[in-house]
Formats: sequence, structure tokens, C-alpha cells
Amino acid sequence: ERSHYETDLEQSRFYTDWKGWTSVVLPFKYINNLIVVDVNLNRLLGLKFIFDTGAEHTILTKREYSEWLGLDFTRKYTIMGADLKTELIAYLAQKVTVKVGPMISLNESILVLEEDYFKYAELTGLDIHGILGADFFRKYIVQIDFDNERITLHKPEHFKYNLKKYEEIPIEVKRNKPYLDAKLNIVGDTIRKVKLLMDTGAALPLLLYTDIDTTLTIPLNAIPGNVGRGLGGYLEGYKGRSERP
Repeated sequence: ERSHYETDLEQSRFYTDWKGWTSVVLPFKYINNLIVVDVNLNRLLGLKFIFDTGAEHTILTKREYSEWLGLDFTRKYTIMGADLKTELIAYLAQKVTVKVGPMISLNESILVLEEDYFKYAELTGLDIHGILGADFFRKYIVQIDFDNERITLHKPEHFKYNLKKYEEIPIEVKRNKPYLDAKLNIVGDTIRKVKLLMDTGAALPLLLYTDIDTTLTIPLNAIPGNVGRGLGGYLEGYKGRSERP
């Protein structure tokens, strides 16, 4: 069942024409395992957003910029934090112009957090203002070149497949987010099948939720502590290594 804010975000979706282009290139900086892109909102303010395949919607984490940008909030929502306990406040802003590189999207709907719950500056040392979610690029084939720090968005009808350059991995897309099936060995010789979210916004090579699958065994040499930061604060967990890839 979809939430009210997800429905509101989808209803106002509209993408501009690319004026004959078949692909666009979006430059980025790779900082602390995060893809950081330059984003301009309402043709007024240049900001830095995280390119996040694990986020369904685009989010402005700095509410103080909303007045400068002339954003009007049409709804207020209560959403759950990363700990699934803390209640957080977000606002819906509609008819927002979003520009990333040469790509301009009109009439976007974004979420604006009441507070900067992510606090990315503590993680990256860089002032991050928001998240560019999958709703912005979901209609395109996404090619990420980490060596040259650029993202290429291709129109599917014009993309030329050359499977010699790629390894094909089946994925499942749910709510605009890509999931893949994998096999994992954590302890001993037991191989487990897991479903993983391909999340460029996590800044971690692998994150497992033992509360979702209680049969996952935590290695004896795993170290307890903060494993990352999510919506609403730090994530408590264990850091360790799997025995084989």
C-alpha cells in the first residue's frame, strides 16, 4: 500500500523534452563512497545532492533554503526514521524546477525535511543539501563511470547494447529501486540467499538487517558500533567481514 506522499509525488511528475538528445552526461564528485552532484533548484540556488539509487524520492534536507527558493508546502507528513521508531517531519513542495548538468526537469515534487536529520557534513566534511532520488532518473538507462566521475542517462529507445562491455545481472525494480539476489557466506560453510538493494547512497559495501532475517548469524569477531547514518541518526550495528565473496 502506497503512502499519501508517494501518491502526491507521482501525480505531479512531468519531464522536459531533451530537444533531440539521446543521452546526457552528469558530472559528479566521488567523496567518501558517495556520489555528489551539483543541483540547481528553481534556477536560483546551486546545491550539492547525493545521487541515491536507494532513495525513491528527491529530498531537500535543508529547510532553511526553502524560503529563498520560493517553495510552497502543500502537505505535511510524519515519516519513520531509520530505526523504525523515531517519527520525523517532512513537507511536500510541488512545481519545483530541478537542473542537474544539462538536464532540466520542470514541475518536480520534492520532500523537504523539517530538520537536517542526515547531517552529511559530519560524514563527508562537505555541506550536502539533499538527495537526488530515483524518481528523477527512473525513466532512463543509468550508466555510472566512477573512474571519470560522470553519470550518463540514456533514453532506452536509443541505447545501443554491447554486452561484451557489461556483465548482465538480473535485478528487480520495486518503487523505482533496484534489488538483486545474491549468495552470502558469513560464518562457516553456510551459503545464504539474500535480496540486496543496490544503494549508491549508503556509503557502505554491504549492510545486512538481522531484524528482517533473524537467521543471519553475526560473526564472533564483529565489532559493535555505529555502522552508518540514516534518516534520523546513526545506525547501530556490527562491523565485520564475510568469509568469502
